[in-house]
Amino acid sequence: MLLMTICDAQLSSTFYDNTCPNALSTIRTVIRSAVSKERRMAASLIRLHFHDCFVQGCDGSILLDDSSSIESEKSALQNANSIRGYSIIDQAKTQVEKLCPEVVSCADIVAVAARDASFAVGGPSWTVKLGRRDSTTASKNPQRVNEYFRLEITREAVGIRQREKEREETMATLQQFTFTDFKPSSSLPNKSSSARNRTFLIKASSSSSPLEHSTTTRRHLIAQSATAISLSFSLPPPLAKSEDSLSEWERVFLPIDPGVVLLDIAFVPDDPNHGFLLGTRQTILETKDGGNTWAPRSIPSAEEEDFNYRFNSISFKGKEGWIVGKPAILLYTADAGDTWERIPLSAQLPGDMVYIKATGEKGAEMVTDEGAIYVTSNRGYNWKAAVQETVSATLNRTVSSGISGASYYTGTFNTVNRSPDGRYVAVSSRGNFYLTWEPGQPFWQPHNRAVARRIQNMGWRADGGLWLLVRGGGLYLSKGTGLTEEFEEVPVQSRGFGILDVGYRSTDEAWAAGGSGILLRTTNGGKSWIRDKAADNIAANLYSVKFIDDKKGFVLGNDGVLLRYLG
Repeated sequence: MLLMTICDAQLSSTFYDNTCPNALSTIRTVIRSAVSKERRMAASLIRLHFHDCFVQGCDGSILLDDSSSIESEKSALQNANSIRGYSIIDQAKTQVEKLCPEVVSCADIVAVAARDASFAVGGPSWTVKLGRRDSTTASKNPQRVNEYFRLEITREAVGIRQREKEREETMATLQQFTFTDFKPSSSLPNKSSSARNRTFLIKASSSSSPLEHSTTTRRHLIAQSATAISLSFSLPPPLAKSEDSLSEWERVFLPIDPGVVLLDIAFVPDDPNHGFLLGTRQTILETKDGGNTWAPRSIPSAEEEDFNYRFNSISFKGKEGWIVGKPAILLYTADAGDTWERIPLSAQLPGDMVYIKATGEKGAEMVTDEGAIYVTSNRGYNWKAAVQETVSATLNRTVSSGISGASYYTGTFNTVNRSPDGRYVAVSSRGNFYLTWEPGQPFWQPHNRAVARRIQNMGWRADGGLWLLVRGGGLYLSKGTGLTEEFEEVPVQSRGFGILDVGYRSTDEAWAAGGSGILLRTTNGGKSWIRDKAADNIAANLYSVKFIDDKKGFVLGNDGVLLRYLG
């Protein structure tokens, strides 16, 4: 007789809750410390987990060293110069072993470390199923050694020939010119004489005779060339200059990580030089010189929980200010931002808070991405709904009224903008229709889009009319100054990149910004636009144009890009 026993082992996110309850928090502490010292380590730990799972499952075999019986994955040719982060896993394992000896597997530590590393740099988080057992051997995929080395030999030969050709071309070029002088350029838009704001031009004189007959020897020439090249690499890149002498903006460099997306900016009315800048990855910056320089601002009440907040909106009225973010967080200040307190919010709040407007003493108006509008008059302790239902509920009643795309509505706004008199215009997440709301209306009013392409963003002109941006770079203006579904297209030179926002400096002057550094200006109310080519050299998407007043304006982008209006 043959007896068989079936064992069913299941992974579980609560696998160590009883045997080592502090294991996950201990691993998270080690990973956060490592990533804070070197942000690249986050990607390395994710890659380490990927390689561990690549062959025969996620079993921790990537951590094994060479022995007489196995060839380690560490030394495998496919992993050479590709995997790092072993020491971080060792540190996490050491700390966990102090708590719970021989309980938590290395395979689980690698999996949890990848998750924690992603979250530490603002990436996604996920539930990790635990209970993996560590492997005692390593497996590898077969290698086609002969083909690999033949490819390497061919590549090396091609590289040698290419370098020889480049040297010949370089010497031929050098024989035509002799570098005679270096001088500072006087054509830069920034007139500062400091070294960090200067570029250098190389003067060259053409010679029809071979280099050997020149008064400058070949060795001397090569030395001068090397000096020129070293200068070009050691100096910062030259500031962008508009081909049409139109540029009225300067870039302000910020003390933040490159991946941060800037989302909103506001200044204290009672102190125009004092302002705050918000962004992703829990970014809050503060300026006290009108936006020339910025410093990180820490708000303890926003750091108590284990969240990486995305601060969406900020607004001031007098010395009172408000900040909202995602996950749900509301901050309030009564002393111009010197101190901030956190206001509790209901867990039943529909949607994420995307906008807030300070309206008066202890008063504010808050909007969520599901169309809920709330007002408070007592510092946020109580909120009153300004609309009777969310947008989803409204569309369920009006889906048969001819609103194109309402049946595909996903329930959130893509953008929402408020006029100075309290009217709102919002674009659906798919961009197939838009909605408006005025104070006193019980619910949002949906509107068909008047253009073929989907809507990117909408907002209010200085004269009370609407502007509309479509995906792919189109710009439209509404007819008249009231709410209407009639729009006229305005020709713009967007180079095929999308325009993402429009900001009005005055009734006649406005600026539009978009993808790949697109920056446009109008001085006739939007009838015609001129592209500011100075921004073409900015490798970022410009998401938002904010004018605090007619003399102070900013453009906010991704990768920490901030432009300041010079006027």
